[in-house]
Amino acid sequence: RKDDQVTLSFKTTEPIQTPTSPDIRVTGLDTLEFNQTDTEGKQWEVSGTVLASQNGNASFSIEVLDLAGNKGSPFTATDDNTQVVLDTKKPTLSGITLVSTNANNSQAFAKPGDNITLSFNSSEPIQIPSIILADNDSLTVHDTSSNQDGTSWKVVYAVNPGENERDTTFSIEFKDIAGNEGETRDESSVQNTIAMDTSKPTVFASSVKISSSNEIAAVDGLQWAKKDEIITLIFNTSEKAFSPKVRISGVEVNAVPRDSDTTGTQWEATYRVENILGNMLQSTNLLLRLDATNIDGNHNRGFSEGDQISNWMDLSSKGYTLNRSHNLRPTFSSTGMNGRPAVQFNGNSNLYVENFTGLSTDDYTILVVSQLASASGHQDLLAITKSDHGLLLESSGGKWRFLHRMPIANSGGSNRMGYISNTDPHVMMFERLAHGSEVDEMNLFIDDIVNPEEESTHTSILDNPNFDSG
Repeated sequence: RKDDQVTLSFKTTEPIQTPTSPDIRVTGLDTLEFNQTDTEGKQWEVSGTVLASQNGNASFSIEVLDLAGNKGSPFTATDDNTQVVLDTKKPTLSGITLVSTNANNSQAFAKPGDNITLSFNSSEPIQIPSIILADNDSLTVHDTSSNQDGTSWKVVYAVNPGENERDTTFSIEFKDIAGNEGETRDESSVQNTIAMDTSKPTVFASSVKISSSNEIAAVDGLQWAKKDEIITLIFNTSEKAFSPKVRISGVEVNAVPRDSDTTGTQWEATYRVENILGNMLQSTNLLLRLDATNIDGNHNRGFSEGDQISNWMDLSSKGYTLNRSHNLRPTFSSTGMNGRPAVQFNGNSNLYVENFTGLSTDDYTILVVSQLASASGHQDLLAITKSDHGLLLESSGGKWRFLHRMPIANSGGSNRMGYISNTDPHVMMFERLAHGSEVDEMNLFIDDIVNPEEESTHTSILDNPNFDSG
């Protein structure tokens, strides 16, 4: 490199005159110095300093005169074919990039568990650079060039939980193989800034408000929403958030910026009320429909208060009318539940249908409106039993239980425990989603609120006992 000293050594077969510049030439060096290194004048050294802007091999030519004035043949190569390469050019960096593995924005953010990667290329092979990334100077620097020639590099920083939140800084110090130092580069060399965000965003509880497009004024903080009306939920977050999701009436909804907010902290989610029951009743997949307001298919015109019910018509048109009973039959009450007609069972009465083939071992939904006369004891609400699978809805041990028997040697199953049983009328929805033969998803909703007692809805059939439907 510039200002380095280059020395050329040689020997002659006889004493020679002191060489001069015309006799010996070395390219790229300033004024040469000639030194005799023995007493006979047969061993010599020629040295000079590298000039600026000199690059490439330092070629040379040696022609000497003996003491009688005879000129020797020129020499232009070393005995061992070694060469000195002059390199006075400073290396440069290009393609400097700073990215993270953040799924939302790899150019701007990094959270705990994300990696931040600094990578770059050099104009020529360089020594292992000295890099500080995110205040860490002990990271491993990787040569990523295809032939490991030192022209492509990267370093990776892993963001850890609890560390200080800050913008990512870096510095790169480097020099080429000859030792020419390049210009130090830092975060100003890239167009983006990656913010390390290690705290979880929160929703300000005081900002959460829910309203309906229903025109009837709220009473005691309760407002109604009927089919096709809009429920609106608004909230604010403690920091900029990305695509928050909320669940309204059991449905996941994407929130959007509120009032043209650009800070990413003010949000709004809307939900159009659906006629879930109406859609279910109109579905071609409906397998069984029992309605206490129309037990006989004639809107109960043939029933009087307290009459026993021998047939409960299936209104789904699938033909599964309940027409058998082991013991006593249930009775009709015109005002049995909230002043509406109901079918009353006393614990010994029942109704059933034989050869029910509609129960799927895959996905199904059951919607029930019921009211317990007593919350204690063991009470079956619905039982379906077959040789290869079955289902049970019951109040057992003071809690609602939803159990599905899987087709494995008539034993095992998946079950969900729900709310504590009480004697209030409830709308209950039982939902099963199949996830293969070993694991399924069992959801129990009571009054549109999912069962709160079990976080996991996936239950292994091997962990649940068989059931006896009685």
